[in-house]
Amino acid sequence: RGPSFVRAQALCYRSSYLAWVGDAEGAAAALDEAESMASGDPRLLIQIQRRRGEVALSQGDFELAWRACSFMAARHFRDVDPRDRERLRTMSCWGEALLLSDTPRTAGSVLADAVAQSQEELGHEHPDTAKHALALASFYARTGATKRAERLHQTSMGLLEKSLGANSRC
Repeated sequence: RGPSFVRAQALCYRSSYLAWVGDAEGAAAALDEAESMASGDPRLLIQIQRRRGEVALSQGDFELAWRACSFMAARHFRDVDPRDRERLRTMSCWGEALLLSDTPRTAGSVLADAVAQSQEELGHEHPDTAKHALALASFYARTGATKRAERLHQTSMGLLEKSLGANSRC
């Protein structure tokens, strides 16, 4: 992986910052530039699509978020090692987008798979596993399983506080 890969990754991080400060156009431009530098790397391409989905979610564009995380990322999804964190993050983003697009049954399945794979590959106490579990807790809350949602949320937040610190903004 050469300088263009590193530059493309930096642009992905920049897009998140730009979305966070409300510059959706700048975030989209950074992702477009990153995609032009990706050189067909499937891991990088799904990261770019996941970030497009996250930017769209931050702007309230649920349709684009769903398309980015499901259709666009799915083109490259199978080319990435199932144990890869980026694949797991994309699964979680896809599940959240499905939940927002009112397909909760499919969302629950995708989110549960993301948690199970994350537990298997990263361990039960890994921060990424806890983040995937928080997305699953949101699914449970949205579908009326509030006690299950509360337990999973409390457990996940406890793991995140333990691993990242109580004042972390994950």
